[in-house]
This record gives sequence, structure tokens and C-alpha cells, in this order.
Amino acid sequence: HVLSVSDMHVALVFLLLSFLLKPLDRVFKNALPKAILLVAMIWFYALLSGFSPSVNRAALMLSLVVVGKAINKRMNTYNLLAVSAFILLLINPLYLFDVGFQLSYLAVLGLVAIHPYIYGWFYIKNKPLDAVWSYTALSISAQVFTFPLSVYVFHQFPLSFLLSNLAIVLPITAVMYVGVGFVLLMPITPILPLIGQLLNWLIHISNQLLFSIAKLPHASLQGLFIDKMELMLLYIVSILVLFAFINK
Repeated sequence: HVLSVSDMHVALVFLLLSFLLKPLDRVFKNALPKAILLVAMIWFYALLSGFSPSVNRAALMLSLVVVGKAINKRMNTYNLLAVSAFILLLINPLYLFDVGFQLSYLAVLGLVAIHPYIYGWFYIKNKPLDAVWSYTALSISAQVFTFPLSVYVFHQFPLSFLLSNLAIVLPITAVMYVGVGFVLLMPITPILPLIGQLLNWLIHISNQLLFSIAKLPHASLQGLFIDKMELMLLYIVSILVLFAFINK
């Protein structure tokens, strides 16, 4: 979520667009025109980011949600995943062999399938601590479904993924919003250099933070090599362990 554009980035852009287009609720009685405009802007962002498989999935799923809400349709997340995968593979069947496509769908499947169970392990009254635990549960959920394929493709496993995810979420969010502000305020040239300096500083801080975590002792396990059979067995074991936790 730091190095590739996906759900978090598309969601942040969507939230900003929803806020900016809120006055349209008074103009249009029907929610559909606003939904169409939102979808068009989401796909324009996907275009700017290069139409990678992960951003295409995020943009398509979000588009289906936006249009579905506008026409008062109830949606099932598993159906959304399946439909979006079917449409993308219909457009480009080679996506099936793209690691970004595979990891993107596996991560979201992990979030949908097991995040509620992991989050339910602890009840925290304090809202800031509860937010930290919720994000931690998200990270674990995504990692459980992606780690076998990550090991198979990249031959390593990041032991520091929880720390890096928690540490980077606020700086990356700030980078996204300041970056959008930089684009929107381009006509106001006196302010632009200041925003540019702030954006540069935030990106530098984010990079340094990640580099520092990566340099920690035992931050990741390197030199892990598995074959396809071991990959399949890892997924079977992971699913069985999950069933054990969920069903006590």
C-alpha cells in the first residue's frame, strides 16, 4: 500500500472527491448524476496512476459500490470481488499471471474473510487504541493471504510488516492529501512553493522511516525458496489454521 497504488490511495481520493462534490446533493434530486461524476473522476485517477492491475481492481470495485448505492442496490463483497475479477480478465486475460493482480485480490480476500474475526479477538474502549488495533488486524488479515505467494515470488518474508504498516499510514495519508492540494492550488502560484516543500519533506520523512525499519535487525527473512507444491500446501495449512481459530 506504500509502493503500489491500490485501495488506500483510491479510497483517499474518493473521500476527498465526495467531500468536494457534496454541494451536488442539493442540485440533483437523483444520486445517479453525482455517482457518474465520481466514477469518472476515480477512473481519471486510475489513468493518472498508470492503470496497474491493483488500481484497476480498486477503481472497478469502488465504481460498482458507488453506482450500486446510487440505485439503492444491496451488495455482497464476495460478489464484487468475483465480478470485478471477471470483468478485468475479460478485458485482459493475461492479468491472471500478473503478480500484482494476484496479490491484490488475495489481500482483499483476506480483509473480507478474516478481518472481522481477528478484530473481534480484543474489545478496546479507547478509540485511538481501537483504531490502531483495527489497522493491525487489517495488516494481519492481508498478510495471512498474501505471504505464501510473496515467499514464492520474492523469496523473503517481512517480519516487521506490522511496525512498518502502522508507522507509514499517517505520513502516506498526509502525502496523498498534500499532493492533491498541490494540484488543486496550482493556479495560486505564491503558495505553490511552500506546498511543494511540505510535500517533498513528507515524502522524505516517509522514505527515511521505511529505510530505518528495514535496517532493523531481523526485519525480514531472506533466501526463502519454495516450489509450487509447497506454495499450495502453505495455503492449505493457512486456511486450516484460520478455521481452527474461527471455530475455536
